[in-house]
Amino acid sequence: MLLCLRLDHEGTAELRTSCARRVLPLLTPRSREALGRPEYVTEAPPSFGPAGEGTAHRITLHGRSAFTPRYDGRDRWLQRTFAFSDLRRSRDHRPGDGTVLVK
Repeated sequence: MLLCLRLDHEGTAELRTSCARRVLPLLTPRSREALGRPEYVTEAPPSFGPAGEGTAHRITLHGRSAFTPRYDGRDRWLQRTFAFSDLRRSRDHRPGDGTVLVK
């Protein structure tokens, strides 16, 4: 989940989306293999239910445009959260079986 908690100062930052089906043919086989690894596969929580999804996340890529920060405490603030139904799948990326991902 990616949530914009505060916009940029000028209000010009953009959300960009693309269909993964259009991008996949442009990737090298090595990149496609890497993105198919278990650590990059996520699922929506069951609480989302079967309806109400605005974006088909299995086929949609998204990102934000660049902006110049002012470092004044009012810059754009994005909060990114990942949820796993099986935490064991990320064990290789959590030192000491902790809760922080390092990769």
